[in-house]
Amino acid sequence: MSSVSIRSVKSIVEHGFPQVRVVKIGGNIWSITRTEEGPFHVEQWPYRRVRYQAEEWLESMECSDAIWKGVHGM
Repeated sequence: MSSVSIRSVKSIVEHGFPQVRVVKIGGNIWSITRTEEGPFHVEQWPYRRVRYQAEEWLESMECSDAIWKGVHGM
């Protein structure tokens, strides 16, 4: 597993990609969910979700385009 911390992922979202819903770094994927007040939460996907259910999760997050851009297929 990569040694990327949740703090680093939050920094990437805050400073470079404020509208992103999914972040992939190496073999790790995080969901980004926002509250109505503005802050956001980061949740790292478990290995089984990345390996076996990525396509369904990306579709449920309205990120199905990411399947064609290489997020899926690890």
